[in-house]
Amino acid sequence: MRSGSEYRTLEDSLDAAIAHTAFFRFYACHIELDRSFKPGHYVLEPGMNVVQVGTYAQTGIADARAGDDQ
Repeated sequence: MRSGSEYRTLEDSLDAAIAHTAFFRFYACHIELDRSFKPGHYVLEPGMNVVQVGTYAQTGIADARAGDDQ
C-alpha cells in the first residue's frame, strides 16, 4: 500500500489473500479501518485471521497478533 492510497485499494489487494472477504469487510467497518489504515508493505502470514489482518493494517505493526489463541 503506497502512501496516499485509498482504502478501496487495500480491500482490492486483500481479496485474493484472505479467505473470508465478507467477514473482513464487516470487521473493517466495525474498527473503522477505512479511516485508520496505515499504508505500507505488508506480508501476510499463512493462517492469519481477519482480526489479525485488520489490526496489522490499522497499526502498521508487522507482528500484529490480536486475536491469537495463545
